[in-house]
Parts: sequence; structure tokens; C-alpha cells
Amino acid sequence: MSDAILALINATAGDGGDGNATQKPVKAPETGEHGECDWKPKPLGSSVLQAVLDPIDTAIANHPRSLQKAIGPSELGTDSPHELAMKLLQREPIEQPGTPWLPTQGTAVHAWLEHHLGGHRPDGDDEWQGEWEAEKRVHVGLLHSHTLLDPVSHEWHVTGSIDLWIPGMRATVDWKNVGQWTLKHAQTNGPTQQYLVQQALYGWALEQEGHAPERQALVYIPRDARVLSDWWSYEWAYDPKPALWAWNRAQLTLDILQAIVDRDGTEMALAWAALLPGSASGHEWNTWEDETPALTPFAPPTRKPPALDMPDRWTRLIPAIEPTYQTNNNN
Repeated sequence: MSDAILALINATAGDGGDGNATQKPVKAPETGEHGECDWKPKPLGSSVLQAVLDPIDTAIANHPRSLQKAIGPSELGTDSPHELAMKLLQREPIEQPGTPWLPTQGTAVHAWLEHHLGGHRPDGDDEWQGEWEAEKRVHVGLLHSHTLLDPVSHEWHVTGSIDLWIPGMRATVDWKNVGQWTLKHAQTNGPTQQYLVQQALYGWALEQEGHAPERQALVYIPRDARVLSDWWSYEWAYDPKPALWAWNRAQLTLDILQAIVDRDGTEMALAWAALLPGSASGHEWNTWEDETPALTPFAPPTRKPPALDMPDRWTRLIPAIEPTYQTNNNN
């Protein structure tokens, strides 16, 4: 021990001076309320931030999830017939200002879970190592239309990725990286139809491969969770009927849209889509060309009136596109 440290110890020891006396507590100086540090360097601007934002923006814009255009299992279960029709007409929602960050957080969480739960792909090998399969690709089915889809094949392959497939449990898992509002809503009311039907479609795809699941799970991961016990799951027995309902509804919507296009043109089909109901929950993430964006995040967009008068032969078909799945549909 250095002489300087020994001198400091002796200086702060008790009155006995032998270094063994009990040290008296040192009273903190009375300075009143503690304020913020008064040392603040002069800001230089945001050049560093901009330098990192540019490549992040590019990476988000070019990620496969951002580039996906075709309708997938996650959209077939929507409770908005309007949104379903617009997607089948291959219209794109209005781009909102700014680069989306919340979906990117979810993508990052999915990637981390895929790495740790699904094994890994060896270089040049598409087979997964390990007992579980993360991001398992499945083929749900083919939608058919002679002009609205692929002009050559007249088909649309609907595919998707199951977040996690556990063969030993015959269980599918879907991760949902959510905020507190979505979590509380799910805990109070159960998952949305869109989430439930998406999983049913994945199960149906596995069943067509000869591996029907027995159990399906939605695992909600709160974005502000501090510990793993904050996670919450909703699990149920696989039932193919909601998947068949969603699939048949999509093909029926497509058939009607094709009939309208064949007789009265694409603009009439868009006008018909504008008359279809929106989400029963009153909240939609997307805003379409026939809508005015909402003023607040949890309010629905305002639908514009159709530009064309709709013949009765088409308006009579609107109730055929059901917004929600009912269990008595299959009785």
C-alpha cells in the first residue's frame, strides 16, 4: 500500500489515531436540492445521427418484408373486406411519411429468436439443424384469376413463413412484438381474427403436407418487457375451418372483382371495393387511395365516395363478402 493511501486512511480514522478506531460517518454537505449537472458541451448538430440513419433507412426499404407485394396468410384473415379487395386488386396502400421503425423492431426480434431457437443453416444447405424449425416456409394454395393476377399463369401462389414449428409437440408458434395497448386488448378480448386465421392457414398448409398441427400458439412479446415472465401466450387446438372460410372468401372476392372488370372495367371494380366495409374494430394500419388518412393513430381513415355510380347487380353482392368468421358458418 502506498504512503499516500496510508496517509489518507490515517487522516480519516477515528480520534484514537491508531488506525483501528471506528470511523465516524462523514456528513454530506448540505447543498439543498440536487440539480442537473451544469456541464453541457456545446451541440454540434446531428451529422453522426444522419450518417447512421441513411444506411438504416436503405436497409429497411430493401428488406424482404418491405418489398413483399403479394397477399399472404397474414392478410387473408382481415376483418376488412375493403382491405382484402384492394390487396387482391394489387393496389398499394398510401405510403405514410417517415421510415417505419416499429415493424423493424419486430423483424429484429424475429431474427434473434430464429437464430437461437431454430438452429442454423450450414453454408450452401437449406436444411435446418436442430429439432425445431424457425421461419418454416409453407405453401398455402393457389388463387386463380385470368387478368387480375399473373397475366401468364393466371395464378397467385400464397406462401408464408411459420415463425416456429415444433414437430415433437406438433405446435406452431407466432411471435407478436407488441405495445401495451395491443397486449391488454388481447388479454381482455383474445387475439384478433387476423392473427387467429393466419395461424389456421399455416396449420392448413402443414396439413396439406401431411403434418397437421395439434396446437397453435400466439406469443405476445411486450416491447417494454423487463423480464421473460412479462411475455403472454394464447394457445388453442388447431381447427382448419377458419382457414377454409378465409380462403374461400378470398377466391369469391377475386371472382366478383374479375366479373366486374370483365363487364365494366377496373375503375368500376375499384368503386365496388370502396363500398365494402372496413375493419369492425375501427382501426386499420393501411390507408388506401380511396381513403383520407386519419388524424389520430387509433382512428379509422375516412372513406371517399366512389367516383362511379354502382349498378344494383354489383351492390347486391357486397353482403356475400363476410367481414368476420362465424362458427355457425360450418353448421
